[in-house]
Amino acid sequence: MLSNNNNGKRSFKNIVRSIIRAGRWKISLLESKDGLSSEELAIKSWYEDNDTLHFNINAFKPGNSGTGLSKRAKFVLLKNPWERTDEELELLHGIVNQMKSFEKCSPLVKRELARVMHFETFEDGRVILREGHQGFSMYFIVKGSVAVQVTQEDTRTLEKRTQTVGEIAAGSCFGELALIQDCTRTATIVCKGTSQFLRVDKPDFDLVLRRSYEKEWKDRLNMIEAIPFFKECTDFQKRHVNLNCKIQEFSSDKIILPDPQSKKEPIYFIVTGLCKIIKKIKVIATPDCTGKTILALAPKDPQPLLGNQIIQTRFLDIGTLEPGDYFGAGEDMTDAFIMAFGRVECLVLPRHVIVSLERLDSSGTGDIRNVGTILDMVNHTSARMLTQKQAFDLWMVNVGWKNYKKKVLEDVVREKGIHLRKRVFEQKVLHEMSRKFPSPSIRRAQHSKSFRNCV
Repeated sequence: MLSNNNNGKRSFKNIVRSIIRAGRWKISLLESKDGLSSEELAIKSWYEDNDTLHFNINAFKPGNSGTGLSKRAKFVLLKNPWERTDEELELLHGIVNQMKSFEKCSPLVKRELARVMHFETFEDGRVILREGHQGFSMYFIVKGSVAVQVTQEDTRTLEKRTQTVGEIAAGSCFGELALIQDCTRTATIVCKGTSQFLRVDKPDFDLVLRRSYEKEWKDRLNMIEAIPFFKECTDFQKRHVNLNCKIQEFSSDKIILPDPQSKKEPIYFIVTGLCKIIKKIKVIATPDCTGKTILALAPKDPQPLLGNQIIQTRFLDIGTLEPGDYFGAGEDMTDAFIMAFGRVECLVLPRHVIVSLERLDSSGTGDIRNVGTILDMVNHTSARMLTQKQAFDLWMVNVGWKNYKKKVLEDVVREKGIHLRKRVFEQKVLHEMSRKFPSPSIRRAQHSKSFRNCV
């Protein structure tokens, strides 16, 4: 009996040693380019180099693949949470504090995240999450990007088709929905190139992040219910939207659409703030003999210009979008932009989610058609867009109206100025005449005053 216990202890020790050796082997793979052995990595060298830049803030901005974490930060993240020293936790806290994904978290939550996060790296084509599987972790992208794939089944042929519906860049996260709702994965996530991640497992998520993410879930649901487009959706459909949407903020004068960093444009629903529709046109300016400039819309095909003609580019404000409006449904955005007018908050939703709402039914009894279709959305958004000629004609009408108001104002000022100058002149003349030729009452008063003075 005693020998069996000893054998069990030795077996456990062997397992522990194997794990430690495997961890050291993993580190040496990550840093083999520096020619350092696992023993050297585990002891010192670069680890205590205070001059090393441990964090590059540009690596965590959305759309930037970045340079990732430093060697020291990777080494600390490969340690078990209970093995990390206070100095190492302070290093990781600095990283968490700069990541866009955690900017709304409290300082206490950020410090707890520094304790529980783990580092992972995957090669190109690696499936990180599989649609329909149970969720055990969420991931924050440090370097690289991932593709989002969704499988849909044709109700008539029962054939399944997988398509890529989006891409998540460095600085963003994924996998949290299955942990919040205790449901299966709603999409498959595949690496695009070699990428680096910070992983938070479900027990740590429940302890550190669940409360804040549940609050975000409720806030998004309230925003969805306030948008007119989703008024007729069922609770099940709204939940489906909430699972697939995100809230994105834009600073003033930020160009929201088109987005050069997004290959598959989502649909934007304005929650707060205003957006302007800007149309770019090119005009030919021709000076005339009176000194005025005559403007004409430049033709699509380049034409030779006269000696005194020049081509000018103008950006025209052709419309305003308010809270509840949406854009990005597929309208023609040629030479057009959607720009934030002040701070704007949008609910961003992939296009395939709207398509799925047309047939989504939680009971399985049939299709549901009580929400707008993509075609309806395209027709609605396209009605706000103007062609080059329409934008130019509208601009000329506005220019003519402004010139007319300016001329009327100048005429009024000129006329009032003449009357004003005439009145001032008349008052001066009257004052001078009254001084030289006073009235009889004034003369009597002056005479009596002189008499009193003599007396």
